Amino acid sequence: MKTIGSSEFQLLCGCARSRLDEDQGRKIRELAEKDINWEELVTMAAFHNTLPLLYKSLKKACLTEVPEPILQKLRVFFLSNCARCFEMTGELIKVIDLFKKEGIPVAPIKGPLLAETLFGNLTLRSYCDLDLFIPTAKMPSAVNLLASHGYFPDIALDDGQFISLCRAGHHAALVKTDTNLTIELHWELTGRFFRQHVEFEDLEPRLRQASLAGRIVNNLGAEDLLVFLCIHGTRHYWNQLDLVCCVAELIRAETDLDWMLALELAEQLGARKMLFIGLFLARELLDAKLPDQLTVMLDRQEKTKAFTEGIINRLAVSGPVPTMGSSYLQSLVFHFMTMDRLSDFIRYAILRPVFNTTHSDWQQIKLPASLAFLYYLTRPFRLMWKYFRPKGKEER
Repeated sequence: MKTIGSSEFQLLCGCARSRLDEDQGRKIRELAEKDINWEELVTMAAFHNTLPLLYKSLKKACLTEVPEPILQKLRVFFLSNCARCFEMTGELIKVIDLFKKEGIPVAPIKGPLLAETLFGNLTLRSYCDLDLFIPTAKMPSAVNLLASHGYFPDIALDDGQFISLCRAGHHAALVKTDTNLTIELHWELTGRFFRQHVEFEDLEPRLRQASLAGRIVNNLGAEDLLVFLCIHGTRHYWNQLDLVCCVAELIRAETDLDWMLALELAEQLGARKMLFIGLFLARELLDAKLPDQLTVMLDRQEKTKAFTEGIINRLAVSGPVPTMGSSYLQSLVFHFMTMDRLSDFIRYAILRPVFNTTHSDWQQIKLPASLAFLYYLTRPFRLMWKYFRPKGKEER
């Protein structure tokens, strides 16, 4: 465990793993014996979405060192999280069965499956929605099927309008009102970061079978999952330690991972920097062991390494954690530093925000589905009015 940040952050990183060996347990005990601000530690873990791991590791490694009120607070959260995880897993299995019955190929991503396959336990992560990866052509059928079982779009549009909105993007969110549970359907896996899209058919040959609460479901291949997790972390600016935990747990769980294939897949997409950043974070913060050849390759990436150290310093801030991406300029700089190709950067970070239609466009002006193409023309003008209108004008 490297010395990074405050004692609280070091302890959080030490606990943010699903399995503890004897040496790791000893290091956690040594840190817990210091003058720890336990309330700050819990606040930090809540922000980084690692409370279940913190509770499990503290309970195993240094139960007597933790103040009882803190332990009780963590216990209450852990039990509540367990109940929510079991509820969501049950719902996920029901939805997968529905899709299978209707002939819609599906692979769950993130959520319960990630927790069970990488962390070894459904309850060691907190997740607020269910994510399903489906073929693009099946998107309208999947939306309609979910609607017939109580899931409705997260925006007030009719069926045709919502499908048109979906076609302009890469995912759709539908909410079950009685349980407030959200399902996100994905038909492109990278958030359209790159010129080359990643769709279900592209990854289908490498899908594998995995157990989810005793049921067999589709799962991404280990190499595809690693690249996806690093892209996903980058999309979220690596703002939470949980994003790094997922990469580190995959490295530990997938002992037969084909590293050359993972590098090749990242290279084809233009995500090599993103992969290196994810691996560097997992190694530096969570002691993930990488092959010697890959370690040498990582350490040669001087600019990426320096940029990643900035991410580490941001994560290690004690108290309120400053978020990256809170301004457009910050977002531009971040994406410029993390994307391999200038053309992808221009497309994703500059052109996409101007021309890609969003919920806001449909909420401002609700056009019939047959006229949805007009949003590509109206969006630039709406943005200019929003950001460059004369001061003193009321919001339209």
